[in-house]
Amino acid sequence: MNEYQKRISLALKAWQKLKKYKCSDGWILKIVGTGPDLSEYKRIVTDFRIPDVSFEGQKDPEPYYQEASVFMMTSGYEGWGLTLTESLQRGVVPVVMNTSPVFHDIIDNGYNGILTKDSIFDFVTHIRVLMWDSQLLHEMQLNALKSASRFTLESTMQKWREIIPSH
Repeated sequence: MNEYQKRISLALKAWQKLKKYKCSDGWILKIVGTGPDLSEYKRIVTDFRIPDVSFEGQKDPEPYYQEASVFMMTSGYEGWGLTLTESLQRGVVPVVMNTSPVFHDIIDNGYNGILTKDSIFDFVTHIRVLMWDSQLLHEMQLNALKSASRFTLESTMQKWREIIPSH
């Protein structure tokens, strides 16, 4: 957890705003991992009394993907965004601040995930819609699973076969 890259403070601010809406009842923000800014994130949650945030520490992410509905990404930049493809493969809808061109290679905006402006207001607005509209969330979860096939090993190998001529 490095604020410079991951900007988790923005996710916490967004969560604080989301928890003011009835549609967020029962939702919990689980943050998995560790890093140099973890204590600062915990301080933000305590100082601003942000409800329903759980810091899980360094854990195997698989059980969290299995129970998640939405994956929030506030990173300022990413090389590839492996956690985005992992979330798609498990039917978890990514909502991502659109700060890196690579996100367009992974997310078909409005189909298998949402690319928001680099704005807490826009980020909150889109997550709130998913919390409120369970039908839309379910459709996007199914689309995430469908679209994840683009990132399987076989699919990737086929692309390499097309690019690299055989001898």
